[in-house]
Amino acid sequence: MYIEASAPRKPGDRATLLSSKYLKPTTAACVTFWYHMMGTNVGTLAVLTRETGSIARLVWLLFQIHASHYNLGHLYYMH
Repeated sequence: MYIEASAPRKPGDRATLLSSKYLKPTTAACVTFWYHMMGTNVGTLAVLTRETGSIARLVWLLFQIHASHYNLGHLYYMH
């Protein structure tokens, strides 16, 4: 997934990636991804989990990291 932070983006715009993969509540999950957050208009990168019918839960967050290279994100959490 890619979203450009400069025009025509507006404050509050979001990019959402949904997965239909289901993990049983007793399992652990590992997510690995690359991210790049360079520029004055970069906002927040958040990873949330949500089971059908429940409220989303924040499991990883970055806010306005200004680096001119890609970074590898690792997330390990219990469901």
